[in-house]
Amino acid sequence: MFDEESKRVGTFLLAGAVIMSVLVVLSTGDYQGGDTYQHFMIAKWAFQHPYLFLDHWGKPFFTAAVAPAAQIGYWAVKLQNVLFGFISAWHAFKIARHLGHKLAWPAAFMTLCAPIFFVHLNSAMTEILFSTVITVSIYWIMKERWWSGAILLSFLPFVRTEGFVLIPFISLWFLLNKKWLPFLMLGFGTVVYSVLGYFFYFHDIMWVFHRNPYEVNVDFYGSGNWHHFISTNYVTWGVPMFISLCAGFYWILRAWKRHTGRLEIGLRKELWLVVLPSIVFLLFHGLAWWLGKLASVGEIRVLASLMPLYAVMACRGFNWLNKLFEEKSKRHSMRFITLYSVLILVMPFLFFPLPMPRRKSQIVMNEVHKWLEERNPINGRVWYFDPQIAFQGNHDPFIQGDVRPYFENDSLPAQRMRSGDLMIWDAHFADNEGRTSSDLLSDTSQFNLLRVFKPERPFNTFDGNDYVVKIFQRK
Repeated sequence: MFDEESKRVGTFLLAGAVIMSVLVVLSTGDYQGGDTYQHFMIAKWAFQHPYLFLDHWGKPFFTAAVAPAAQIGYWAVKLQNVLFGFISAWHAFKIARHLGHKLAWPAAFMTLCAPIFFVHLNSAMTEILFSTVITVSIYWIMKERWWSGAILLSFLPFVRTEGFVLIPFISLWFLLNKKWLPFLMLGFGTVVYSVLGYFFYFHDIMWVFHRNPYEVNVDFYGSGNWHHFISTNYVTWGVPMFISLCAGFYWILRAWKRHTGRLEIGLRKELWLVVLPSIVFLLFHGLAWWLGKLASVGEIRVLASLMPLYAVMACRGFNWLNKLFEEKSKRHSMRFITLYSVLILVMPFLFFPLPMPRRKSQIVMNEVHKWLEERNPINGRVWYFDPQIAFQGNHDPFIQGDVRPYFENDSLPAQRMRSGDLMIWDAHFADNEGRTSSDLLSDTSQFNLLRVFKPERPFNTFDGNDYVVKIFQRK
């Protein structure tokens, strides 16, 4: 059933998954604090509040995939993300094999060792499942399992919204091969969720588009350099993989130039199903951040979504570089492979230690959580902006309970809060996403400032302000 190379790669991935699972379970912190906690809580409470299975920000397909594990606990969702990541790496290897790469194992190895992919295995974020869905579906399409590939790919936008950007380009491969009916199935996922939303909650057949959670303009996110995602290559792909990625892209362009006539089928697959989606994805996010559109905050984590495809391109470059050494001697080739593999393996640990401790803001919020527990019971409600408060206290944030999220951009907190209520204001979520300045709570006739929590080592939020947490109580 499996040849020797597949057995070796499978054994490596199985051993790696076990080691990674242990490191993830032992981690107390997360790279993406607020978002990963919010995704988990949406999945955890979805059975109690079924409308959460259609929550656009939470990503409906992702929520459905992880909701059963979320009932066990956050660690179970993280382990499921580890599983998704290793499935992605396995299919990156399978794609490289199918495309005729002499050495295909680097595709799996580089997928897992890309720093930004590696760190998101320790999370409940959507990027890893996105990478799994697109990698598996593209492999099926390459193997001419048109229907299976199309149906799975059709749910990609409900793992991450960028799926709506990628599917039109991948669909060109269906049209080029005259697969008309499978081409139509690329809209299957959108039809399914449109109908579900219409009958069970929104009563709007176009809710998928009308309720897009990403505003066209979000002024406080700002904008940045057009090359932002490339210039941060050391922490996204890692320098060794980025060199191979550039080499692979050059090799493909050179091969394309040589075949000015009809391209061979393998190269056409690589161009349409690996290179094109990878470049489109990078350009889309680069332009969104450069122009300050689509609520882009320049988060480099988005590149984890297509890391297996980048790894396949990098694998092509790795093979080309290795061939240059192989032409000299077998010994030169082995030295190159060994040294390069060690460098690739080291890269993620330079930036993201595992087990991962709590990050700076998470440490502060953990202190706030302990302070709240010591004051239990509190004579009033607790309002918060940072989801870690509800996450760590195991509170349902989707009911009007004693611990509840505060409304964003509310200019009248004194009217909303009752006497004795606490407001946990922080310089990141409250001041930015919540658009609620601490000045609104500074009226001493309405509020008392009970506590101020600061990190041991000061740091700034993305808008340049010092991070601080202030707890106010309504008089």
